[in-house]
Amino acid sequence: MIDKKVKRLVIYGYAIELIFAVLIEFLVWMQGWADLVAHFIDKSASLWMTVFIAMLAGAMAARLVFFSLNSGDFSAWLEWRGLSGIVARAFVFNLILFFLVVCHCIAIVYIQGTWISHFGVFTLTLGLINFVTFSLFVYGLSRLQSLFNYQFKKESESKK
Repeated sequence: MIDKKVKRLVIYGYAIELIFAVLIEFLVWMQGWADLVAHFIDKSASLWMTVFIAMLAGAMAARLVFFSLNSGDFSAWLEWRGLSGIVARAFVFNLILFFLVVCHCIAIVYIQGTWISHFGVFTLTLGLINFVTFSLFVYGLSRLQSLFNYQFKKESESKK
C-alpha cells in the first residue's frame, strides 16, 4: 500500500511536466512565434517522427530489460514497498506518450498548416520533457537496483 505522500509526489511529477509544456506553449504564443514554430514543425515533422520512434523503441527496450531482469529479489522488494505499480505505470505512461507523439507527427506530415501543427508544439514539447524525466527515472531506478543488489549481496555474505 502506497502512502499519501508518495501518491502526491507521483501526481506532482506528472503534473509538473504538463504545466511546463503548457508554459512553453504559452510563451510561444505570447511572443508571437506560434506561426513560425508551427511552420518549423510542419517542415520537420518527419524528422521528429523518427526521433520519437527511436524514443519509443528505447522505452520499450528499457521496459523489457527492466522487467525481464527484475524477476528476483529487487522486484519482490519493490512489490513489498508498494512501488512496483508506480514503476510499471511510469513505463506504460512513457510508451503511450511516445506512441501518441509519433501518431501526431504522422498526422502533421499529411495535414500541414492547421491547428494540428500548432498543437504539435505542445505535444513535441511534452514528449521532449518526458524523455528527459524518463531517462532520469531509468537511471535512478538502475542505481536503486545496484544499491539493492550490493546491500543484498553484503547481507548474504555476512550471514555465511
